[in-house]
Amino acid sequence: MNFKELGINSVTPVAKLEGGLNGVRLIVEARREKGYTEILSVLPPGYDLSKAIPIKQYILESAVAKHGYKPVEEPPITSFEQYEEYLTQLNKPEAKK
Repeated sequence: MNFKELGINSVTPVAKLEGGLNGVRLIVEARREKGYTEILSVLPPGYDLSKAIPIKQYILESAVAKHGYKPVEEPPITSFEQYEEYLTQLNKPEAKK
């Protein structure tokens, strides 16, 4: 599946929750081809944008304030290939010190 099939121009990661059993949970802002934006909760292990859960702004704020999500500032991801690369980096194990 690609962004065009989903009607998405870009996704911008806005928050993540690390430490989940299946991987990092992710909240993104999706810019749609029709000109509006939508906040989506994307769940591991597949991070399938077609199955992402739309959430309201106050849910994002609650996720950060109460549930351990960390805000992130990332550039917009404009292609499905970039999205797959981002997910690979997101779930890469940290190097042992």
